Amino acid sequence: MRTLHTHALPEVLMTAVPPTSFDPPSPFARGMAFAAYFLLLGALPTFGTSALLGLLIAYARRDGSGLLIRSHHRFQIRIFWVGLALVVAAMALGLSAWSHSWSLPFDPPPLRIERSPDAQTISYSPSPSAYHPQAAPAAFYSWSYKSPGAHLGLRAMLEGYAAMATILVAGLWGVFTPLWGLVRLASGRPIGHSAR
Repeated sequence: MRTLHTHALPEVLMTAVPPTSFDPPSPFARGMAFAAYFLLLGALPTFGTSALLGLLIAYARRDGSGLLIRSHHRFQIRIFWVGLALVVAAMALGLSAWSHSWSLPFDPPPLRIERSPDAQTISYSPSPSAYHPQAAPAAFYSWSYKSPGAHLGLRAMLEGYAAMATILVAGLWGVFTPLWGLVRLASGRPIGHSAR
């Protein structure tokens, strides 16, 4: 019977068990992942410019990092592309709604000003001056304007509402997903299945 020496046991265990997938990352790698998340968070006030910088960091650092940081960089890449797709979809819907609303006939009725039947002539006396030598009559007039009604059409209205809903979803996506990633990174946890 072959015996295993005790001094060789740690070496056998180290070769038999693969190293953990989520070893603590270096401070630089962790700082770059944090920076990319903060740049993604600044996408709304900078009209996407900072998000583009965060995307470049995520692409540049994703393959040279451990699995923990790699999962966050892949998540950052997904945040950018999903957000961009939502913004493009909202713009396409808004443009379509605008073009459909302009293609419909629009003929507003004229504005009419009529003297109200209940109008009374009144007189007022401003303080005497060279500009107001005597009292002047005044009358009440009513303004009537007939609204053109719902001229937009169902398709244009639905596309407009869909564009507003999509841009709202894009805004929520652009704020809450980087925040969720920051919380996961700060606690040393990976992002789901994206660490493959």
